[in-house]
Amino acid sequence: PQGGGASLYVGHDTNLDGLSALLGLGWPAAPPYPANTTVPGGMLRLTATAAGGATAVCASFLYTRFEDASGGMAEVDALFPTGKPCISLVQLTQLAAAVVDKRCVRLPAPSAS
Repeated sequence: PQGGGASLYVGHDTNLDGLSALLGLGWPAAPPYPANTTVPGGMLRLTATAAGGATAVCASFLYTRFEDASGGMAEVDALFPTGKPCISLVQLTQLAAAVVDKRCVRLPAPSAS
């Protein structure tokens, strides 16, 4: 994103588990749940923002606490293997490239513009 940003929300426990394994993501306890739990109504948010010619990707885990009927969400940082919630897009690409079997990926052909 140039001068802006984009967010990707991922839910469902198997998707959360898969992305966690793929990117080495983890999240601390999300009270009242223990660390790295994929709770009902939980989601992972990846947000990309561009600044100074580089793109950073930050991760957070959002979840419903179910303590009242408001449906309000709580949030904790999701942490990459660096122990931080944000990494560069280059680092994210390297994390994924290290574990993705390229024989299983089919990229679309570039369009002729």
